[in-house]
Amino acid sequence: MNSAQYFDVPSLNRQLAQEFGHRQAHHGLNTRVPSHAEVQTLGSDEISAVLDRWISHSATEIIPSRAQIIKVKEVLSARADAQAMSVPIGICDKRIGDNDLPW
Repeated sequence: MNSAQYFDVPSLNRQLAQEFGHRQAHHGLNTRVPSHAEVQTLGSDEISAVLDRWISHSATEIIPSRAQIIKVKEVLSARADAQAMSVPIGICDKRIGDNDLPW
């Protein structure tokens, strides 16, 4: 799958994160990036958990940028059930507005 399907996280970065996760499982880092399809279709609770892990607990190679989180929020906001997506949209808003983050 190409990087556009994973919010422009390069496939090499995703692969390196997976390899690190297998070698250093005791660190408990997230090693996967949600796809556009997941963000478009998963329920609020499930996508909230996925986004929280990706944004807050990822291996360095896949930590999302502010621009990537904005793209995720745009996909969530465009969903037919966007009103039900207040929790995952809030997760995105918190990170987009968090000035203490290095990016």
